[in-house]
Amino acid sequence: MVDFASNDKGTWFNFDDNDPSMGGVQLRLLTPLEEDDIDRQVTKVTQKPHRGLMLESRKVDTKLRNKLMYPKWIMGWNNIELDGKQLECTPVNILIMMTKVTIFARFVLDKILEMGDETSIIEAARVKNLPTSSSGDSVD
Repeated sequence: MVDFASNDKGTWFNFDDNDPSMGGVQLRLLTPLEEDDIDRQVTKVTQKPHRGLMLESRKVDTKLRNKLMYPKWIMGWNNIELDGKQLECTPVNILIMMTKVTIFARFVLDKILEMGDETSIIEAARVKNLPTSSSGDSVD
């Protein structure tokens, strides 16, 4: 049985697993509701007539998407310095670190991808454990 929690407290990732004093970052995945909300805010839908049909066009503001997503992914951090100054974990500082410090942004994105893979593994295990019929289809 998998015990799920509705309140995601995030997962801490240290920059150096052998030396936690080097600092780390606390990350979480977005909920589907948060993803939908961000999509609504960053997507502009227009319709244009073309040869008697209405064609829908979507334009996504990726800069705004990132600005909204980064502070939701990053719940906290410790021992983060930029140019010799200790940074608090604030939305402004998160945006600075994610847009101007490539190695930090790659670390965060790699860990977010790892967390996403873990949820895929849980789903695959759940599907594998479903009772099936003789044809291999799920029985509900």
